[in-house]
Amino acid sequence: MASLQEYLDKQDTLLLESLLQAYCDGREEMYHEVALTICRILARRKRNKPDVEESFRKMCALYLT
Repeated sequence: MASLQEYLDKQDTLLLESLLQAYCDGREEMYHEVALTICRILARRKRNKPDVEESFRKMCALYLT
């Protein structure tokens, strides 16, 4: 059985971006570990993106305060 990382690595970049966008917009629910995994994959694919962990902390700070 493939791990979550392996499964998501095989998915198209546009699909991952749309899943993450839906999660951020509140249209889809997912475990935060899945969202972070998607962020890490996208960061690897697009090297000019900001640090995943820092971006996630900033997002959480906006929604939790």
